[in-house]
Amino acid sequence: VVQSAVSQPMKLPSEEEALHATYVLADFGCALPSKRHAHCNITPVLLRAPEVLLGGEWDTPADIWSFGCLAYELITNEVLFQYRTYDDFGLTETENLLYQMMFHACEEFEPTQLSICPLAGEYFNSNCRCGLFDRELKKEPTLGRWPIQELIAEHKILSDEECFAAGAFVQRCLRLNPEDRATAKDLLEDKWIRG
Repeated sequence: VVQSAVSQPMKLPSEEEALHATYVLADFGCALPSKRHAHCNITPVLLRAPEVLLGGEWDTPADIWSFGCLAYELITNEVLFQYRTYDDFGLTETENLLYQMMFHACEEFEPTQLSICPLAGEYFNSNCRCGLFDRELKKEPTLGRWPIQELIAEHKILSDEECFAAGAFVQRCLRLNPEDRATAKDLLEDKWIRG
């Protein structure tokens, strides 16, 4: 027996209903038990945590990184990172993504983190300085700083106070070292979330 169903459009909630609704963000496309996993790519590349990008072991902090990227996107309606070459500096897609991670996290990778990531040697020299800055490039990219709070403020959608709080929340998710990232419990207790 074959049955057909006609898709019906969902009624949009009113603003009042939307403000009081409960939302759930979930994706079990790559659900795994919580323990260290090694050497497999998870998540779309623009949401991928640095330890995954560098071939290292990953665990729940990788989900926190992805959540931080999604939170930024939901706040600004733009993706945080771009996966493309940076021709001015001669950077590949992955090199540019690592560069952007450092640029917006406002920190550099720690030698201890890089020493346990198998692919780190492709992008960083033995002194744990980013090898992509040491090559002969058209221009040497200077590692600047562009904090998340300032990126959010540029959109002029939140008050200054709200930009700071939202940016601080996202920044807690986007620490380069997974050990420094907030936990899900920490984020649930964040003053920005609690209002």
